[in-house]
Formats: sequence, C-alpha cells, structure tokens
Amino acid sequence: ARLGYSEVDLMRGLHFSYQLLRQRLRNRAQGLGQIEDRPGIAVFPVGKGYQTMPPAFAAQLLKDIPQTDYACYFAPADSAIDHYRATGLRCEVTEGPNAVLSIVANSRVVATVDSFISHVAQLVANCHVAFMSHDLPQHTLHPAAPSKVVFHALPCVPCNYLIRHEV
Repeated sequence: ARLGYSEVDLMRGLHFSYQLLRQRLRNRAQGLGQIEDRPGIAVFPVGKGYQTMPPAFAAQLLKDIPQTDYACYFAPADSAIDHYRATGLRCEVTEGPNAVLSIVANSRVVATVDSFISHVAQLVANCHVAFMSHDLPQHTLHPAAPSKVVFHALPCVPCNYLIRHEV
C-alpha cells in the first residue's frame, strides 16, 4: 500500500510470476541432474516447526506401495526419522535445498506437510498432494498453481500440530 499497490496488484503479479518461477526452478533442477534409483513417490512427512504426518498414518497410506517406488525424506539430523523407520517405512535424508529441489521436480508424485516444500512443489512438482491440518489452503497455495483444493472444514481437526523446534 505504501508503494501504491493493492492486493489485486499483488495477486496479478503472482499470477504473472508463476510461469517464470516454474521455468527457472525446473531449469535449475535439470541442471542438478537425476539421481539413479529415485522412487516415483516422494513423501515429506514432517515440517521444521509444527506439522507432521504421524508415522502410523504414513505407513497406512503407503502400505500397498512397494518400497522401491516411494521414499520418505527428512532433513539431516532429524530425529523423527527413527519413528518412521520403526514402522517399516523407507526413509532417506536430503542433503540440502538442491537435493529437495531435485527430488520434488523429478518425482511422479510429491506429498508434503511442510509449507516450504509445499511451496516448491506447487511450482515444480508433476503432481503435488498437500496434507494440511491447521493451515487453510487459501493461505498456503500459490494463487496461480495448478492445484486442486479438496478441503472440508471440520469442527475439530486431528492436526498433529506439535512444536518440533524452537522458532
């Protein structure tokens, strides 16, 4: 507002920027190269601050998918990985933002709970599924992303909303 722009101007700018941002991130991901034996389904079941997909829920979600076709990805030194491995899930560690970008851009399906990776997935993923709890989709989705929002507000949502790290 201080610069003379309205919310409509902001939304218009986001719509115009989407294709450019998408192409730049895809080009960057291609420049990083493909990792051999990468599974087609990438699941990012925990966020840095709050949201998590409970390990039992992730195991139920992936129970009929061969371990060669999916992986749950975690940040280095994330102690939550042990809980997911204990349920028999295939878990791998990402070594930074470039690895995350490469995984997200080159997977058939990306499932997320974390807002950072969800934002990246909206721009470069082939297919993105966001498991959201406390965040409303209209506050999290890029307005130009080719996303379908399936959202049913419930009076009480079992959000698994836990503080994982001091912010």
